[in-house]
Amino acid sequence: MRIPPMGQGLAVLAALGGVAVLSIGGVAGYLFSLHTASWSSQNRALDAQILAKEQEVRRLRYELEFRSRFPELERWSDPLGLQPADGRQYGLNVHQIDTLAAQRNQHIADQLPRVGGAKGYTPQARDQIDTLIDRVATN
Repeated sequence: MRIPPMGQGLAVLAALGGVAVLSIGGVAGYLFSLHTASWSSQNRALDAQILAKEQEVRRLRYELEFRSRFPELERWSDPLGLQPADGRQYGLNVHQIDTLAAQRNQHIADQLPRVGGAKGYTPQARDQIDTLIDRVATN
């Protein structure tokens, strides 16, 4: 069966029309996805701005609450003997702070019980720990 020449022309036009409709649909879909992505990006930017403003409001609220306590602190400073901090309450330099921290750590280490006496780890201590763990596990 042969398609007459007039029918061939219509078939070609129909095929071209189909391709055009599909192309227009593809371009429209692409443009719609770009619009959606742009809208989503704007929403994210607005969300970030809102979050920043909320944090600013929270910071200002804390500062306002803190400053509102100043009159009360001033009123109670004399009866309670409150005074602002001075330089003597801070370490003179980093070396002094390191020395104090090392002394504190040594004091804490001295308070801890030593396993196995002065020499540290012993197999007996490991056996005692294993026995203790077994008792806890069975209970």
